[in-house]
Amino acid sequence: MSSAIVWILVPFLVGLLLVALVRYRNLIYGIGIVVAGILALLAAVVTISQPFSLGFMSVKIDPSLIVLGRSLVLDRFDQTILVILFSFTTFWLIGGRFARSTNLLPPAALLITSFLVATFAVEPFLYAALFIEGVVLVSIPMLTQAFTEPRPGVVRFLVFQTIGMPFLLLTGWLLSGIEAAPSDPSDVIQIIIFLGVGFAFVLAVFPLYSWIPMLAEEEDTYLTGFLFLMLQTGVMFFLLTFIDHYTWLRNSIDLPKILQYAGVLMIITGGVWSGFQRNLARMFGFAVILENGFAILSLGLLTMRGYEIFANMLLARMLSFGLWSMSLSLVRKAFGSLQMDQTHGLARRLPLLAISILAAQFSIGGLPIFAGFPLRIALIEELSLQSTTLAWLTIIGIAGVWAGGIYSLYIFLLKPDNQMESRLPNRVLPVLLGMGVAVLVLLGLFPHLISPMMIDLLKAYPRLLALP
Repeated sequence: MSSAIVWILVPFLVGLLLVALVRYRNLIYGIGIVVAGILALLAAVVTISQPFSLGFMSVKIDPSLIVLGRSLVLDRFDQTILVILFSFTTFWLIGGRFARSTNLLPPAALLITSFLVATFAVEPFLYAALFIEGVVLVSIPMLTQAFTEPRPGVVRFLVFQTIGMPFLLLTGWLLSGIEAAPSDPSDVIQIIIFLGVGFAFVLAVFPLYSWIPMLAEEEDTYLTGFLFLMLQTGVMFFLLTFIDHYTWLRNSIDLPKILQYAGVLMIITGGVWSGFQRNLARMFGFAVILENGFAILSLGLLTMRGYEIFANMLLARMLSFGLWSMSLSLVRKAFGSLQMDQTHGLARRLPLLAISILAAQFSIGGLPIFAGFPLRIALIEELSLQSTTLAWLTIIGIAGVWAGGIYSLYIFLLKPDNQMESRLPNRVLPVLLGMGVAVLVLLGLFPHLISPMMIDLLKAYPRLLALP
């Protein structure tokens, strides 16, 4: 049995099966949660390439599979990434089950996760661009209703992501057969241009990120939150693979500047514009841009500590996005709108939702006691060793998120304008929201609890870290 069959083909086939069963809500959510949870558990307890006992027989999972002349390779160093991706999916499906999300979430989530696993499993790795486009195409039915015209945010998302793919494929064509530095300086310029433009589109680098707040405002925030988390995380791993694979690119004096400037620009614009929004969904969208900027900035440091910060961001990112997007989805159902002037008194009637929104928002903003705080401090400290100017500009972006959080708190404490729901629609939701807030605080107070496990995923990039 091959690892690609277990963690790519199985979720893909189950996702297709759930499309046919989409009418049966409890069934498809149950199957999706069980399959994703088993695959996460399997990646955590089984070692690829080593036999293990399964009842009366011994089973061995081989690391590679050949498909159409291309290899899909998942070895033991990739298992931490597998645990993270399938745990994210399990977490999101559990929340979607009780938050009354669309029935298309379970099949789309499994299909998206299988494509993302394929992005870092395929060799040559440059074919990952095709799987990223697959994620985009699979997500479209999840974001649109049947027989209705897609909204502008969905169209812009599809267009921007699709434009970026040819640039990444052209980069792969230019890099084919090149391991050392290209001999012709003009080739280097072409490669950097195509690579930069491609990642600018797929990573939604300024000013190509307008689709993020549009999508957050137009569609269910719980669905868009899952898409923002999984797609951007997969693309970040793809970028990390580029840096790991090509020594000449990693040693380039221009790469750190490009990544750092792009990251800081996203942090400033995302953070400041988040503080000036009057729609909770758009505020969330701009905070997502800021979070993506922090991830790009941490990779742009090109230091061991920068990579460790990037790895540790993943869990805090998942919890913040999940808590915030679920809370906004529930607020939209209770109020019928996410305009801030329509959500007066949220803290008086649904205090747990208000606390969850603010906890996630301030965690992304790096407020002390929340999970984002130690990561923001470590990143700013490491960045200041290379550029104090960029470090101060980063603080400006963080201040914008804080300003938006303070204004949200003010709105939530106002006297409600009309009658509204005073309780959540499901008894499980308070437990999920309360656990989310508690874990954000726990990780903020004790970040070392999960740090070794998260850093372990960097073993998938041996050239980057010079691992044996």
